[in-house]
Amino acid sequence: MTVIHTPVEGFSGEVAGVVFEDGVNVTDPEDLSYFERHGYSIEEPTKKPARGKTTKEG
Repeated sequence: MTVIHTPVEGFSGEVAGVVFEDGVNVTDPEDLSYFERHGYSIEEPTKKPARGKTTKEG
């Protein structure tokens, strides 16, 4: 899931079809470009390695 924070702290409402509550939305929107261009903070999930698999370098 992606967390989007509005540039206006505490904002509740809809922007570009995405609903925010208290300045936050947790979703997987198809297109983040609008939010990136307009100063929204975006936290994308980090990928964890598959369980039981390790990688070795070198």
